[in-house]
Amino acid sequence: KLIPPTGILGNLSAIAEGMATLRNSYGSGHGRAASYKGLEERHAKLAVGSSITLVEFLWCTHERTKDKNKV
Repeated sequence: KLIPPTGILGNLSAIAEGMATLRNSYGSGHGRAASYKGLEERHAKLAVGSSITLVEFLWCTHERTKDKNKV
């Protein structure tokens, strides 16, 4: 089944929200004890990979929009 582009875009926007939630819930800040242990490495890799995908899409969109406005 094909996912419509709007569904994919919605999922990308959820990445930004998810990063904020992840940081607030599992980050080492917010007065946590020195012994606090955050998430596993696999979670970090998922967060980084997802964020890179979002940033690449946004940057390409910015570049495309910038080029179209030159005409």
